[in-house]
Amino acid sequence: MQLRWNKKKFWKWFFRVLLSILVILVFLSHFMKFRTDDAGVITYFEGVVGFQLDYIDSAYGKVRATRTGDPNSKKGIVFVHGTPGSGDAFFGYLKNSRYQYNHQIITYDRPGYGYSSFGKSLPSLEAQASVIEKLIHHYQLESVVVVGHSFGGPIAAVSALHSKKIKGLLLLAPALDPQQEKNVQIAGVLQYQMIRWFTPKVWEVAADEKYTHIGELETYRPAWQSLQIPIIHLHAPKDRLVPFENLDFATEHFNNNYFKAEEVPDGDHFLPWTNKPVVLEAIDKLLRTQVSNL
Repeated sequence: MQLRWNKKKFWKWFFRVLLSILVILVFLSHFMKFRTDDAGVITYFEGVVGFQLDYIDSAYGKVRATRTGDPNSKKGIVFVHGTPGSGDAFFGYLKNSRYQYNHQIITYDRPGYGYSSFGKSLPSLEAQASVIEKLIHHYQLESVVVVGHSFGGPIAAVSALHSKKIKGLLLLAPALDPQQEKNVQIAGVLQYQMIRWFTPKVWEVAADEKYTHIGELETYRPAWQSLQIPIIHLHAPKDRLVPFENLDFATEHFNNNYFKAEEVPDGDHFLPWTNKPVVLEAIDKLLRTQVSNL
């Protein structure tokens, strides 16, 4: 039996599918923002010691930061989220009473995400790292441990190159090795304006960061060796987003007198949430070193 091609039915089907895709994309653009509004943040942290929600001036617009803990402490922990994301990713750590009485605990929406110039890309590691310096100045910190996850890892590391007030780094599944960058072609597709018309803003920002990330990492490859502060790198062999080989790269390029690589056998890419006890233990180690350096 020979099937007959019905042109009218085909175009009717095609436009239905196209309309469905457009509706889905509009839905995603509206809801996929990875952020909590101010009212939601205030409700979440109600009664938490030292809670404060700030909008801090930077060269790249106002940056929304959330702080808990002792407002008079000169010691701080700053959390840097990955791509895409927002400061929400670390709210659970800010609510944890473990550090609230001796430190200021801070997370923030990186420029382009959350409520920090949402949708405006800032793919430069140097520019992103400068925001951490702004936070340190704003909260009057003198001794800081910076925790960076995924894309936030290299941002945290670059910030330590510029601020002597950063006394320790915790890198959680960081994307450091330019040779291990994945899905760059997809990021390239999202550079076309026609495609971007239908793409959620948060994914545009993520694509812009991804598209330039190899070049950014190559720039800093020689600089990692100069970092002379305690650094812990946690990575899981089962990480499917940022390859485990990044741990080998870091071991080779960071100063082994200060750098410690730790494998997380039962982890994945989402270590801050799936392996929280391991992360807290690593923070504790760095804070003990922080105290000895004061």
